[in-house]
Amino acid sequence: LLHGLQNQNENLFILPGGVAEIFLSRRRSTHHDTTLSNTQTIKARRYGLMKLALQTGAVLYPSFVFGASDMLDQLTPSDPPPVVENEKDENNTKNNNANETTTSNNDKKGFSFGNTMQKLSRKIGGGLTLYYGQFGLPIPFTPQLSMVVGDPIYPVVEAGGSTMKNVTGDKVTCTRIENPTKEQVEELMERYVNAMYGLFEQYKEEAGYPNEKLQII
Repeated sequence: LLHGLQNQNENLFILPGGVAEIFLSRRRSTHHDTTLSNTQTIKARRYGLMKLALQTGAVLYPSFVFGASDMLDQLTPSDPPPVVENEKDENNTKNNNANETTTSNNDKKGFSFGNTMQKLSRKIGGGLTLYYGQFGLPIPFTPQLSMVVGDPIYPVVEAGGSTMKNVTGDKVTCTRIENPTKEQVEELMERYVNAMYGLFEQYKEEAGYPNEKLQII
């Protein structure tokens, strides 16, 4: 799809969280009190996405929406992952199958309605969950929402800039690597994750969530 859009000189907007992130969403019970500490967990360690960016020369833009998880409650959240104190520990970035670790650990805990719904959602290719908002209806609550977007992340950093043309040959684009190595994928992932943490910490107080914490799995 991405290659096809590039041939048409169009862009593709990808949300890396997917089905898994839907079930990680939890609305704070006291959503009006943003002074309370809360951990936001997002599913962003997508090594396949990093590989695709290197292969196509697509630029990554880290972004985050403060308050998004406070809009709705859901009846079927999956079991929460354990909170890691040091999110930037190198051990978190060395396993290319890290995005499957939480699911595997949760599977060992026994039956969970949320985990079962998540597995079913994966099979049908869409998020199948039960949610509600104001008055028990699918009417969202109204928390303060702030979307922040970070600086672009170029998959390949080159001195003097790239001279490679895009697939249509009408503009300069980021250098493409047809077969990126594991090390190149991990290096881009590390830059992306660090940018997400930096973006979150930079704007959380201004967005009204000064005590919020971010966990990337």
